[in-house]
Amino acid sequence: MSYAPAKPVSVPVVVVPTVVRPAAPLYSNLGKGAKDLLSKGFPSTYKVEVTTSAENGVQFVSSAEKKQANKTDVVVGTFQPKYKLASRGLELTGTFDTDNQIKAELALDNLFVPGVKGTFKAQTGASHDLEAAFEYKHEVGTFTSTFVHNPTTAKTLLSATATVSRQSVTAGVESKYSLAPAQPGTLTTVTGALNYKAATHDLTAFVKSDAGSVTDGGDAPRLYSLGAHLHYTPSKESSFASSLDYDLQKNTIKVTIGGSQKLDARTETKAKFSSDGRLGLGVAQQLTPAVKATLGTELNTFDLAGSTPKFGVHFEVRA
Repeated sequence: MSYAPAKPVSVPVVVVPTVVRPAAPLYSNLGKGAKDLLSKGFPSTYKVEVTTSAENGVQFVSSAEKKQANKTDVVVGTFQPKYKLASRGLELTGTFDTDNQIKAELALDNLFVPGVKGTFKAQTGASHDLEAAFEYKHEVGTFTSTFVHNPTTAKTLLSATATVSRQSVTAGVESKYSLAPAQPGTLTTVTGALNYKAATHDLTAFVKSDAGSVTDGGDAPRLYSLGAHLHYTPSKESSFASSLDYDLQKNTIKVTIGGSQKLDARTETKAKFSSDGRLGLGVAQQLTPAVKATLGTELNTFDLAGSTPKFGVHFEVRA
């Protein structure tokens, strides 16, 4: 008697997709969209920047900028080589300029443990600084700490930030601490922020306090500023921003509003106006796939006869 071989039974395999949640935003990124829209894209100097990249991860950035220093026109040249090894999470950057300033930076991802990034900087020339910064990102919150030491003055500045995020709401705090020779440590400033981010809205409210000297006999901490940043993006072509800063010590309020509009795939216009009469206009044009030009001007509308408008042109070339 012969038996037929049993037929294999197929069992369906259920694949459960892995959900990777993005990390919580850093404290420095709270309100960044509004601040960038109201500050970037309005050049007031003449600058040409050329960026070249190689396949081995080496990048060179060279620039020349004409600007005013002590009411005199000067041209500052900068050369910045950069090497990035993505497989190791390593990035090396050097900066040399005609102001006799030399800078070096080393950044390492997953330093000691996953999720921790370390950045180490040193500069010499007109000013000397040594800096070490550490950054940790998690989906629930982030933490950063920065140590800046000046060998010339022997002063050390310490700063730390922390954020806690849940769904669309993020709360953060930043504190700065100063150490000086022959003086006790001083807590200089404490800043808090609360951010709400939706599909088209990004609202950040902040409060700042001047901590003064918290040592015996020093000044008590005092609240000196509060405000908010709003970034509204109704479409990919349009974006609007507003910023409010209320100085409690001077009892003054400064409001800035602005927006950007893409006219086509290569042209973007920007405008901003502040309550102190400052009007800024800018237009960016992608002349070729490798060349971008940005023109800007800023003038005081409250004193058109007595003030001189600022003009600037930036060219960015990528090879």
